[in-house]
Amino acid sequence: MNRWRECLPPCSLKSMELPPTIIGNMKDLFRGWYPLTSHERGALSRYATFSLDANVLLNLYRLPLETRSTFLDILRQLRNRGRLWLSHQAAIEYQRVRPSKILEQLGPSRAIQKHLKKVIEDIEKETRNLDYHPFIEREPLLENIRHFCNEVIEDLKKLDDKFSERLHNDPVREELDDLFNGVVGPPFSEERLKKIYAEGQTRYKLRIPPGYADSREHGGDKDQPDCYGDLVLWKQLLCYSKKTRRSIVLVTDDRKKGDWFWKVDPKDKKSKLLGPRPELVDEMYDCTSRRFHTASSAMFLGWMSKYLKKKVPTQAIAELESEPPVAFRDVLSAIGQASIQWQRNISELMNSAVVRNIFEGVAQQLQDPGMAKTLAYLSFPQLPISPYLSVPRTPLTESNEQEVDLEGTDIGEPTG
Repeated sequence: MNRWRECLPPCSLKSMELPPTIIGNMKDLFRGWYPLTSHERGALSRYATFSLDANVLLNLYRLPLETRSTFLDILRQLRNRGRLWLSHQAAIEYQRVRPSKILEQLGPSRAIQKHLKKVIEDIEKETRNLDYHPFIEREPLLENIRHFCNEVIEDLKKLDDKFSERLHNDPVREELDDLFNGVVGPPFSEERLKKIYAEGQTRYKLRIPPGYADSREHGGDKDQPDCYGDLVLWKQLLCYSKKTRRSIVLVTDDRKKGDWFWKVDPKDKKSKLLGPRPELVDEMYDCTSRRFHTASSAMFLGWMSKYLKKKVPTQAIAELESEPPVAFRDVLSAIGQASIQWQRNISELMNSAVVRNIFEGVAQQLQDPGMAKTLAYLSFPQLPISPYLSVPRTPLTESNEQEVDLEGTDIGEPTG
């Protein structure tokens, strides 16, 4: 501006106006830095195409049946309206990671089995000198403890085997196969991928999203060309939007890295999300003249429940935000359903510091607050027999199923 003024004769400064070509509107020039208006949000709800990242599909394996069914039902309604599309990159990443994601859910169960065996060993050592105790009979006591622990271990092994069958007989994948039948995008050619990888090297050096946070250069854990997966996905979204002339909403739970979502503090993984990265909004608009938006699974569920006028339990959104692995729920269920006859004989021992310390050690090694709470509860004489001890559940009935009212909240009104 100052350089332009210096080129003008002094007498003409007062009478002349700025050329129209350099006059801009703040919201037009920086649209990615502003939250959606109610009109823009309504337009996305009615006309945009919703596309899912691979992590959203993989997280379905961690959800309880009710929440997964609710989420899939929302997707089916969008599919029936022609508003659902899956990029080829998201689809192939799901197929590649699915087996390891299934096996990952077995970790907590196997850790519990290991520590229950240690419980038996430790109590046997602790009670060696109780042969002549006035009221504790050592052998009957140990027999009851072994019976209970072994019963839980056997139940967990059966659950492990049943869950492992999903590697070959996967009901979740069958539902997704049906849901995305005919709405998966085509792959890029090898020549096109090489060009994207070359472009990615330049983009990542300049920290242009998405995907740069995956590279080892920026603290990620992926080598080339795997680190360009998000960039390939992004290019496929751009191609789809340009071909169909539709705005895109990407549903992704990749929130920690900060290269899909704009955050208050990019270095803080738990920082508040403000919306999609402004660079992505601008790039989408420059390439296709259409809007781009992002939403997490929980944001998406709350948002679409209002648009589709579908009642969604508030518990479902909470479980999408933070949900323990399925295998952990199976562990709690097995413990809750196991025999409690042993309690009558070992109430004094279960109150001892020895057992309490054992359970506290288990919880610390598992590093799970929910597990810590549950195992601490088990150190008392009363063993609850209801499943999912540390995760209260809300049954899906007409009396307690409420429509989520998210007006004016971060979840109900995505910003960016």
